[in-house]
Amino acid sequence: MLQRSYGMEPLLTTEDVATILRVDAVTVRRMVQRGELDAYRVAGEYRFSTDLLQAYLARQRLSRPGASTDLTSPFSRLAPAASEVLGQAQAEAHALGHDYLGTEHVLLSLLTLQTGAATRALEAVGVSAAAARTQLLALLGGPTESPARCRHQPAADGALKVMPRLKQALERAARGAQGEAPLPEHLLLGLLADREALAVRVLLALRVSPEDLARRVRDEAGHDATSP
Repeated sequence: MLQRSYGMEPLLTTEDVATILRVDAVTVRRMVQRGELDAYRVAGEYRFSTDLLQAYLARQRLSRPGASTDLTSPFSRLAPAASEVLGQAQAEAHALGHDYLGTEHVLLSLLTLQTGAATRALEAVGVSAAAARTQLLALLGGPTESPARCRHQPAADGALKVMPRLKQALERAARGAQGEAPLPEHLLLGLLADREALAVRVLLALRVSPEDLARRVRDEAGHDATSP
């Protein structure tokens, strides 16, 4: 009766939130303790409003509004094929035990998926997903004692932090698309423009010239544009 008179929605329990987020109840409690998820304490138990849960989910979006970029939401402007690349990149990050999304994960994704011009250009220079993954682990210090793993322990809720260099690469991809939705080749060109990016360091270690690869990408993309 009190809830109805004040227009309040029923509060969610820890188990309710765990079901919605598809995680364990223990994970939800840890998220609250780390300050990642706001909650109310009622009679010694955590309770959540839908507003608090929606605010948490908004913060986890890769394209959350208010990000410090020139573009309002670079992730939401991608063509479907490029969105698929980023989805696979997240899988690559999780497979490596990383709680962040970086240029190296996007490179592995581009090498794993068939992405048209980007794939053909990478194949032309002789780069494979297996070789790139092996070289990445070598640059990071190996699969068991990776410096990156020491700095980035996997988050309990699986959320990935988008690294600044990847954000910058996405901005370059959007500019390169010239008002159109960026394609996978735009993503690759965005990565190649930064020689300090880990993706480019992997390619350099494999004796691939970023400039030569970028030229091949543009040639392949131009061929696609003129093909009937």
